[in-house]
Amino acid sequence: MSFKSLLIFIASLLILGSAPSYADSSPEQGSKPFQRQSVLLSYDQYGNIAGNGVNPFYQITDGQSSDCDGDWFIVERTWRETKGLLPDLCWKDSGTQIEIKEAGIINTFKPRKVFDKPSEIGDRPLNLETASNYADLKRGRQIQKQRAADSLDAQFYAERPIKGFPYLAKISCTIGSNQLPMMACMQKGNITTNIEVRSGQDYSMAQFTNLNIENSMSSNGGLTILLRPTFQMKMQNASNEMTMNLEILDRQTNEVVYKKSAGQFDYISASNNSVSRSNPQANSAQYEAEISCGYQPIFTCFMKQGGVYGSFNTTLEIRSGSFYKLYQYQDLINSGALMNVPLGGSFIINAQNSNNTFLLNIKIKDKTTKKVIFEKSAGQFDFIRIRN
Repeated sequence: MSFKSLLIFIASLLILGSAPSYADSSPEQGSKPFQRQSVLLSYDQYGNIAGNGVNPFYQITDGQSSDCDGDWFIVERTWRETKGLLPDLCWKDSGTQIEIKEAGIINTFKPRKVFDKPSEIGDRPLNLETASNYADLKRGRQIQKQRAADSLDAQFYAERPIKGFPYLAKISCTIGSNQLPMMACMQKGNITTNIEVRSGQDYSMAQFTNLNIENSMSSNGGLTILLRPTFQMKMQNASNEMTMNLEILDRQTNEVVYKKSAGQFDYISASNNSVSRSNPQANSAQYEAEISCGYQPIFTCFMKQGGVYGSFNTTLEIRSGSFYKLYQYQDLINSGALMNVPLGGSFIINAQNSNNTFLLNIKIKDKTTKKVIFEKSAGQFDFIRIRN
């Protein structure tokens, strides 16, 4: 071979080794056909992970492994590589880019071509065996998990019939409208609290490290407990930001028969004697509570004051007929300087002022005439308790 021919041969190799297009990345003759869609990566973007010379054509799959779990899927090494000798290559679509994980190292890049063709996502039947898009695969996995969870739920309830377990208790930990794991309400720094449940002859006490309670299951981070005809429950909130909630339902009617929430260090106690059925007269608005904090936004009287020794967050609790709500300061940020709450014929209001400058004031008015029939104010750390 002449020197000139050798130079031409080397130049052709360099051209072939540059970042390929989709057309020049088809599998070799006789290789395994691609049964799902494929991802095309360029050498310069991916070479630092997989090593120079690795062909950039991979087959995405719905497989999982110890390396690829959760939202990660396996990238099957299909061409010009020795399988089984390398750790699983995992991929995840973040919308505008692809994340590739190998041996725990994550690299993010924009692929030259993501899928052979788009996949229509909708309510059409989903077949994981032919799924060709990350969104399809993720949706399919969510459907599978939900079906498995529904099956476990059905078994849980079937094993505990309504006759022996007439009540259902839901315990949750929330901030605003967001639900958090129970641990957030049961541990704050070095402070931990418990949940104690006695149901018939069953007895359990749970800590944040062990939420194992008789006849219970985890539900969206909270707890669902089936209760016998006689029961007692007691729990305490450790958090100064989160709200601990208890809701008890009659399983026969699905009616909420008891509701209670707690701020930091407050207790929730309930028993079968606490449950009550709805009373239409108690729900009809006959009164109105007008709540204010001087001329300041209402949350000012319930929020811990920075730099003030001994200051802490306080709460506003209102129960009227079937309505129940425990307000923390973050729930009142959009309430302005005056808050009006309609009240039925039977109601309870509990509030404590956290502010050392402004007075917390509550007026009870006749709903029709607007005449003030009761008024009470509170200074720092003082309580207002009103019951009709």
